[in-house]
Amino acid sequence: WEMAAEQGVLESRFPKLEEGRIPLLDDSHVAMSVNLDACIQCGLCVRACREIQVNDVIGMSGRGHDAYPTFDMADPMGESSCVACGE
Repeated sequence: WEMAAEQGVLESRFPKLEEGRIPLLDDSHVAMSVNLDACIQCGLCVRACREIQVNDVIGMSGRGHDAYPTFDMADPMGESSCVACGE
């Protein structure tokens, strides 16, 4: 942020994340929690769950900028069929 301030950039040209649009923290599972605040919608978690672990629990909901990973049918992680493999 210091470099941006030195160049006179006061605000980002990208829109802020709307409150409530994407759930940010899911700590419903005993072993792990999921924070989607840093998610860049790359889909690697979906591929690892489907192709490496062959569980097919994680999927993407929404489209484009509104896409985010979900467990089963938008269930919290603790209530889904996730086995917490860590992939």
